[in-house]
Amino acid sequence: MSHSKVLNTFALAMINVAAIFSLRNLPLAAEYGISSIFFFLLAAVLFLIPSALVCAELASAWPGPGGLYHWVKIALGKRYAYIAIWAGWMLSIVWFPTILSFCATFLAWSIDPSLADNVGYMIGLMMALLWGTTFVNFLGMRASSWVSTVGVLLGTIFPTVLLILGVVIWWLKGLPIAVELEWTAILPEMRWSHWVFLAGIILSFEGMEITAYHVKDTINPQRQYPKALAISVVMILLLSIVGTLAVAAILPNQDIHLVSGIVQVFSQVHSVLGLSHLLWVTTGLIFLGVVSTLNSWVIGPAKGILAAYDDGFLPNWLSKTNSQDVPICTLLFQAIIGSILICILSVLPSVQSFYWFFTLVSVQLTLVMYALIFIAYIKLRHQSSTEGGAFYVPGKRMPFVVSGIGLISCVAIFFLGFIPPEQLMVDNLLNYELMLVFGLAIFMLPAIASISRQK
Repeated sequence: MSHSKVLNTFALAMINVAAIFSLRNLPLAAEYGISSIFFFLLAAVLFLIPSALVCAELASAWPGPGGLYHWVKIALGKRYAYIAIWAGWMLSIVWFPTILSFCATFLAWSIDPSLADNVGYMIGLMMALLWGTTFVNFLGMRASSWVSTVGVLLGTIFPTVLLILGVVIWWLKGLPIAVELEWTAILPEMRWSHWVFLAGIILSFEGMEITAYHVKDTINPQRQYPKALAISVVMILLLSIVGTLAVAAILPNQDIHLVSGIVQVFSQVHSVLGLSHLLWVTTGLIFLGVVSTLNSWVIGPAKGILAAYDDGFLPNWLSKTNSQDVPICTLLFQAIIGSILICILSVLPSVQSFYWFFTLVSVQLTLVMYALIFIAYIKLRHQSSTEGGAFYVPGKRMPFVVSGIGLISCVAIFFLGFIPPEQLMVDNLLNYELMLVFGLAIFMLPAIASISRQK
């Protein structure tokens, strides 16, 4: 049966934006005011641009099934490729509870804040969203890309434009601007906590490899991937900077809340625009935007792990696909694991501890995966010429400078991850670090065991 290609440059760019940019990240960054510009630009130089350039060249010059699995396999061998793709798959599963808990908490703050403390409500809605997006992806990449595209346009870009418009009207009416607008304030005083925050910003830009999982669904991937990644990098950086400054301009620093901050700022925006009665519409669209982010991560890594089945690392039953070439057993399996992780919420002391634990474990898994991608790229670029019509990072030294910066950033952030952020009150540092090591080991041991069995 022939496989139709349904993804073009615009669809790929929207999948990337949906996977990486989210309004949920703005309140945390807004606490740093205008100095957030410095952090965003530095994060772009250290990670966003290197990862985009490297993924663009790998996807264009070495296209193959499984995306990063194919890249690492031809450079380092199938065992390292399996470690990379497994880490990518596990990070998405471990990350599900964090994005789902945000969705549930955000909706609670929009309707009734007391619901955020209701375990039954939290688990019920999180389960419904996880299984709902799983079944949507059963319909194939055309339906999945449509959800991502509509979600980005209506739930991310439109609310951000509305936010910017609200800030302009706010300023024209002479209302107080909460953020310091002096250019000298862009350069922050570099304290240790700022380096931890920078690591968080860098990791919020993770996800450039997502579209490479869809190589079989892409029309002319050698040309489409570089264009799509260029568009998504510009959009992600602009939306992040402008959106963060807009939140900081309206909300005083002491009033910014990680979840309710988005509801607060849009409440102010609708008030100044005379549209308070339509606040529920905007919060609903923002909710849709966050769900589109979830949707991008449900299908991408699940399709990527398919490439490992042919090399005998995983049981054949997991590779079963439907008529739309969707790995339905893999999607069901990851939804079951995600559901088990969601149920852990009922035994943890708070939603915040639940959120942070799974966030930190997914961060470490992300860094394992990206370190292998950068190492594979360095080896492939060292061995191969730059002939042909594919996209290449220009120059003889620039490819190694770019990938070296990305690799060093991954290693540095990996160790920074063992330092708890200021927002997380940790009584025992050793217990915190042991918990993180245990979490990383528990999700990587199945891959190591599978390699040992095959060996």
